[in-house]
Amino acid sequence: MPADFAAGWLASGNGAGAAARPRGPKRYLQRTGVTAALTVALTRIMRELWADGWRLGRNSAVQITSIDLDAPDSSLQSILDEGDRRVGGLVATRVTRLEQALLAAVAGGLTAGQLTGVLDGLLGNEPAALVVTQTEVTWSMSLAALAYYQQARIAAVGWATAGDATVCAVCDGNEAAGLIPVGDEFPSGDDQPPAHPNCRCSLYPGDTGQSMMPADVI
Repeated sequence: MPADFAAGWLASGNGAGAAARPRGPKRYLQRTGVTAALTVALTRIMRELWADGWRLGRNSAVQITSIDLDAPDSSLQSILDEGDRRVGGLVATRVTRLEQALLAAVAGGLTAGQLTGVLDGLLGNEPAALVVTQTEVTWSMSLAALAYYQQARIAAVGWATAGDATVCAVCDGNEAAGLIPVGDEFPSGDDQPPAHPNCRCSLYPGDTGQSMMPADVI
């Protein structure tokens, strides 16, 4: 984050009134173009990620079913279209964190340099980025696999966990449910992974009993 962004916030009067006017930082982020820039950047990055996940999911579905369909597949475009709607949530999360940091900087009397460091830390948070990557690849892989199974007229799917000590009770319950009709919901209320952020699960078609690929993708 440029140093003049932090200095501008602290010097513009937004800071002094921000505690009483919670929307102050939101307006500042919009006026300086930060919100729009985040939207553009995340859309580009996530579309590349979803396309990679789609390829992984489709290729794995082909391998595990041994069915190579010649029919056109529009599922990638569907995933990208639906994914674009998901970007709003990702941007909103980051904007909220930035707003909180701007307010906290005023309350804590931070300098522009200190605030810049805080903002850079928020935007460059590698653990958070890895969680988003895992979650979104799992989502796009699962959608691609489901679309392929439907094209191949596979009637039922199962939920496969990573099978290690970090698997949660929710996903264990989904796996224990066994095979269900394609499109129906597992016990968690999801018809496909992810069931939660950082979910590493996958789907398998009912006639193989194998997960479509190793659970860890990052």
